[in-house]
Amino acid sequence: MRLPRLFFRLSLFAVWTVILVPLQLIILCFTKNHIAYYVPRLWHRGVLCIANTKVIITGHKPSHDHCFFVGNHISSMDIPILGSILLGSFVAKADVESYPVFGFLANIQQTVFISRKSSAAKIAQQKIRSILNQEKNLILFPEGTSTDGTYVEPFKSTLFSIPIEMADTNIVIQPFTLSLLSVERSTDLSRARRNLFALTPEVEFGENFFSIMSLREAIVELHFHDPINITPHSDRKQIANDAHKAVVSGLKNHSTS
Repeated sequence: MRLPRLFFRLSLFAVWTVILVPLQLIILCFTKNHIAYYVPRLWHRGVLCIANTKVIITGHKPSHDHCFFVGNHISSMDIPILGSILLGSFVAKADVESYPVFGFLANIQQTVFISRKSSAAKIAQQKIRSILNQEKNLILFPEGTSTDGTYVEPFKSTLFSIPIEMADTNIVIQPFTLSLLSVERSTDLSRARRNLFALTPEVEFGENFFSIMSLREAIVELHFHDPINITPHSDRKQIANDAHKAVVSGLKNHSTS
């Protein structure tokens, strides 16, 4: 059943995308403000429905814009999960921009692409400042990689300096934790079952996306932690460490044997 299910869902995904992309392109011709995030949010919700990936939201969901969201990265479905709830731009590695289909979709959601080249990094930081200066939300995975969801890699602290510089604008650093609760209607998450959903460093993005699209069902918890208070004098490494501790504290522990 997995292969027929995959083809059927990919067909729905293609139709859903073809319907909404022209509308988003029209909106972007007129504005890139908060309004330009509503069609992407609708698209993300549709993708979750097509994939039958269910999201349980816990904690205190932020009630205002101008948040710097930081959390762990466990799958290719993280973007639809977060994008179905939050209105904002993502930060992604530069190579994501070259992904077939997904690179284009990321662009029209005003994603900021980060390069390891110092010259390109400065441009990306300027884009991040521009987004935050407009009191928009920004969503970042500070690990710089993805895991199988059983642990969280240390956070890279460089980009934390930007919201700290803007602390006087009442920007909020909001940690979140993504936890895989069940796969194929089972909470017994063996390593093999978890790997059907997880985007580990050894797995390509497209391969992971196809794997998730072929599942009968997956359930993920998205937990919002209390915001972290910052001042213009906050230490970025300490703030990154505090955010990391918060994200780790929300991780659900399951067997990976």
